[in-house]
Amino acid sequence: MHRLLQEMGKDIVRQEALKFPAKRSRVWLSSDSYKIFSKGEGSETVEGLALDMEMLKKEKFLVKPSNLKTDALKKMDKLKLLHLNHVYLDGSYENVSEDLRWLCWCGFHLKSIPSELSMGKLVAIDMSYSKLEVFEPPMVLQSLKIINLKDSHNLLEIRNML
Repeated sequence: MHRLLQEMGKDIVRQEALKFPAKRSRVWLSSDSYKIFSKGEGSETVEGLALDMEMLKKEKFLVKPSNLKTDALKKMDKLKLLHLNHVYLDGSYENVSEDLRWLCWCGFHLKSIPSELSMGKLVAIDMSYSKLEVFEPPMVLQSLKIINLKDSHNLLEIRNML
């Protein structure tokens, strides 16, 4: 897609709620996403969310990685795309939307996939550079087309893929 069209689309989404990023359908600026997670302000309108902690650190944005909780995902019932880079979340993963189609979590910090994480409708998973030791989804991934576990050096075993 042409860059100008992308920028126009982003501007249209930004206009949905200029001062309240949690009320937008898509949140791609890491600074906005960080505020949503740190304040637990997720909303039912969010369909796509991206947060890159490495980018925030490079931009010298004041971050406290220890205060990010999964509670922000509780209200995001329509979340279909979740893109996290080197994000450490505390809490229960049962709040993640059942409609999630694309999960990119580079640098995933846990040794295994949480059993309460709903993955039934996932089409793509990217957990490259993760700390995973065992990749065992809590259910058979019937819709899965793409999986990327590149450079997950601790990974010893992949189970439950059929």
